[in-house]
Amino acid sequence: MCFLGFMDVFAHFLWTSGLFWKSKKHWLIGLFGVLPDLLSFGVYLVIRLFTGGPAFGRPNLATIPPYVHTLYNLTHSLVMWLLYAAIVYLLFRKYFILMLGWLLHIFLDVFTHTDAFFPTPVLWPLSNWHYEYGVSWGTPVFMLVNYSALTVLWVLIIVHTAKTQKPHKV
Repeated sequence: MCFLGFMDVFAHFLWTSGLFWKSKKHWLIGLFGVLPDLLSFGVYLVIRLFTGGPAFGRPNLATIPPYVHTLYNLTHSLVMWLLYAAIVYLLFRKYFILMLGWLLHIFLDVFTHTDAFFPTPVLWPLSNWHYEYGVSWGTPVFMLVNYSALTVLWVLIIVHTAKTQKPHKV
């Protein structure tokens, strides 16, 4: 497990891309589904690569710089998402659907983070409220259930896609 303390990026991509699989832009929606973590923890990862290398295992919260917490608040808040979504809608209306991947990321994190490590600040900066009863994404049972559900989702998508595709002429 990498030092990044968030529901793993791969699962966020698979959920957001999979739940929007009927959209032609589902891969881009999947990329937007990982943006909150890339814009917060990803910045920290890049800096660590140049200043001391990545650390593995769960980090001590005291060693994570304050800017990571600020970036996390900016990228994991529903209030801030509404602001970003409004800007994208006004400037790039046809790309607004991509913002739904980001929204799904926040929703997933609300329930997969605990008080102990980066609870999701849903109403930040208006409030520090967060859901207190989340199940940590890093627990083995959760990982098993999460990836089992993702496997079922993607098998269903593949089967449905195979059934609806026209056969190729030889």
